[in-house]
Amino acid sequence: MTEITTHPVPTAPPEAPPPSHGRRRAYTGRDFTEGSVPKNLWALAWPLMVSGFIQTLDHVAELVWAGLLGFRALGSIGVAQGWIQFFNTGRQGFDTATRAMVARAYGAKQYELANHIASQALVFNVALAWTIMLLGINLSPFLLRILGVSDAMMDAGLQYLQLRFVSTSTFALMHVTGSILQASGDSMTPMKAQFLSRAVLIPLSPILIFGLAGLPPLGLAGAAVAASIGQLCGVTMTLRVLFSGRTRVRIKLAGFRPDFPLYWRMVKLGAPSSWTTGERALAQILLTGVVAPFGDAMLAAFALSQRLQQFVNLGQMGVGQAAGVIVGQNLGAHRLDRARQTALWALGQCALLSFGVGSVIFFFPEPFLTLFSRDHELLDVAVPWLHIMVVGFIAMTAANVFTQVFNTAGDTVITMVTGISSIWLVQQPLARILSGSVERWDIFGFVISIPAVEGLGAFGIAWAMVIAIAVRLLIFVPYFVWGPWHRKKVL
Repeated sequence: MTEITTHPVPTAPPEAPPPSHGRRRAYTGRDFTEGSVPKNLWALAWPLMVSGFIQTLDHVAELVWAGLLGFRALGSIGVAQGWIQFFNTGRQGFDTATRAMVARAYGAKQYELANHIASQALVFNVALAWTIMLLGINLSPFLLRILGVSDAMMDAGLQYLQLRFVSTSTFALMHVTGSILQASGDSMTPMKAQFLSRAVLIPLSPILIFGLAGLPPLGLAGAAVAASIGQLCGVTMTLRVLFSGRTRVRIKLAGFRPDFPLYWRMVKLGAPSSWTTGERALAQILLTGVVAPFGDAMLAAFALSQRLQQFVNLGQMGVGQAAGVIVGQNLGAHRLDRARQTALWALGQCALLSFGVGSVIFFFPEPFLTLFSRDHELLDVAVPWLHIMVVGFIAMTAANVFTQVFNTAGDTVITMVTGISSIWLVQQPLARILSGSVERWDIFGFVISIPAVEGLGAFGIAWAMVIAIAVRLLIFVPYFVWGPWHRKKVL
């Protein structure tokens, strides 16, 4: 097996250095391989949940400002964000690899190895983010045209998309530094960084969009500029903490040398995760192309539903990420029993959260939707679309917890295979069948007639998404019980 470092690692590593500030020690000195499982899960999860809520506020605010520019601006944001997510997933898989490796090293009490992995991961991700940024800026016009969006949406979204690609560098730094800190058990510092970032971004966005305080109006492009500035403020905080050694992991670039065997290990571990999130983002882009012929109002409803789904995800994503980190650390400490208990506690908490939030959205959809637009044409299609999506919320949250647990345990292949199966064999074909978008398929000369489904139209796409989520869960449950996910080698 390939070693992950080119430098010798001490056989008897010292104890983790205590944080240099007493208040910081309270949340960085906890040992997640000992003590109460639910208390450990909650201690790590609640700052991640708050961070998710803060990020959702940013997305909600952006939709509110865009809604004031018209529902075509809402649709433009949805289309642009699909491409941004697709390109970022190529790098985010390495966040997953970094989180898995740092958590496993920390659980095994190999602290210098954790520092080494963190330093290498930072440099590797910065180089990758700059490559994505340059590609995205130059490809932006083509990326919008290929989806067949209207000229009005093209005019509104092009500059926004290009500027969002510029912000991928700060976005990458925010995520990789946050992943390093979370994997070591420090979820408070990333939360504080998110607070700082959004404290700058949210008030700055309308100023730049509408040209307040004597500034020229930038339209949607102002939201992208505000995002870059806010993320830069947040990443300054996380980098300062990591370089100063005021947390569990310390990044050291003095005498830095690229560790190519480590990079290759990250690629092998992170590539399936990148593929999983990448093909999911690509599937969303292709669904956008299926929705687009049904009109701009339906496309805007599709974009809104995806953002509101993020709102529901805010609780379960924090719990899921915390569960993944604790599972990784306990596998490093050879505590499989605690790893399994952590996953089960996370599933229970997420089910309660998603049921509660989903019920409110299902019975009172209009208050949520009118935050973004009061256009009757949009509301007429957005309400039934949202009702359908809420049906799959509990299955979605459970599937996402399993994804976090398996990925951080180092088993990224099962999530990739499940994603391919549920999306390309279930979601994509069903979206076209249930919406009536195709009447027949020609496969290698064989013509297959597609039965028409009356009355669903574009809402058939929403049902296809819900069914695909249920299929993911049906695969994950037996694999968690009987699969070899806990035996994967990470270090």
